[in-house]
Amino acid sequence: MERQVLSFAGDQFAQAAIAILVYGRAHSPFLTALAAAAAFVQALRPDTRARALGVAQSGLYAVQGLGILAGGAVAQLIGAPFAVGLAGLLGLTAATMLAMSWTHLRGRLVHARPNGPEIP
Repeated sequence: MERQVLSFAGDQFAQAAIAILVYGRAHSPFLTALAAAAAFVQALRPDTRARALGVAQSGLYAVQGLGILAGGAVAQLIGAPFAVGLAGLLGLTAATMLAMSWTHLRGRLVHARPNGPEIP
């Protein structure tokens, strides 16, 4: 009996550890969103900052709502598993394209500076 209790507790600990790791990994992209928001705020003039943040936030809400509607429509047409897979494939493609364009742009900016990148 004691062995079964310890085994069950060990299984629960392993499940909790896995859940915490998955939860933490799933929320790590939000950390980059914070950095992007900070860069966005710093790029704005102080007198237009509030309006620009309001427009950006409204746009994000609108796009998220449209994405949910589009995802539901696609799921109705081809089924939920395929719709989720298609959304993942589209997200992966978009992230890859953005990463490649960022790398290309950063390389051009570094080569444009005669002394190389500045180190703060």
